[in-house]
Amino acid sequence: MYRKLKRQGLLVVGINEGDDAEAIAEAIRKDKITFPIVMNGKDAVDMVEKYDVGYARTTYLLDPRGKVVALAAKCSEQGLQEALKKMGFKLSRAN
Repeated sequence: MYRKLKRQGLLVVGINEGDDAEAIAEAIRKDKITFPIVMNGKDAVDMVEKYDVGYARTTYLLDPRGKVVALAAKCSEQGLQEALKKMGFKLSRAN
């Protein structure tokens, strides 16, 4: 879904809090992750603090200005698709 919606302007960024760069790289290879992963913490903006992340695997949808427009812990595929449609993304059944 991300590869298709990226053409419409969707940006997905994963935030990892706790793993080292090697472990993150391995997870990206193993899980075939196609979006960037940011290491939270040292020498970086504390994204967990900035967006008040209180639960691992929390999904935030931000508008182009960085405002949170949708939030869900352990968001389902259907819930994510509904939120993306409300934001104006065109989803096909192939997504």
